[in-house]
Amino acid sequence: FAFAWVERILRAKDQELAVAAAISTLHTTWLSLGEVGFDSTLFVDFYDVLRSLVEQVITPDPSGQRLNASLLLEAFTSPEASNSIVSYVRLLTSAELRKNQDEYAAFVVHPETQESMPITDFCNYFVEGMGKEADHVQMQALSKAMGVNLSVAYLDGSITSDANGDAAVDFVKFDNGGGNHANGIDDVVLLYRPGHYDILEHRAHEHRSSAASALVTPSVME
Repeated sequence: FAFAWVERILRAKDQELAVAAAISTLHTTWLSLGEVGFDSTLFVDFYDVLRSLVEQVITPDPSGQRLNASLLLEAFTSPEASNSIVSYVRLLTSAELRKNQDEYAAFVVHPETQESMPITDFCNYFVEGMGKEADHVQMQALSKAMGVNLSVAYLDGSITSDANGDAAVDFVKFDNGGGNHANGIDDVVLLYRPGHYDILEHRAHEHRSSAASALVTPSVME
């Protein structure tokens, strides 16, 4: 998710608008983490890594380089930077769930037993910890906290056919008031396969819109 989000900012038609909106969103998530009791000393370094990456889209780093596709990929394949970003994304997702428990409580279940469980316990065990898969409720909370419109296709065998008889995959859409008119970036589109998400890109093909996987992300919430 985070890679796709920064990539959308990088490719935005109005990069200054996209960066300004992203920095404002990140500041809001910072405040949210404090509101639910997270100690800023535990996440300030994670936050700085993600914010610096976004700022580099329009502001050169100390070496004089602005962010480009190669540097973005390099950042997310660096264990130190990637783990910092993923850790922050997990924490802001947890903060969104904790802040708005009434909104999410009905959908929070143990991933193995499918029994309902307290949101605090769910966040402790299945959101904040590295290596835990992000299910529907985590993606809903994450996209809302980031103000990003998100569509997710699930490879669960439920592939249907469109009017032309071609294979079609149903997308679960999370509309959070994002989009070019709001934050200057295109919607994030992901394909879920057990264990991770792929980033999808809409491309024109034979006068139809199709999606092609552009990157396999190494972390389920990255």
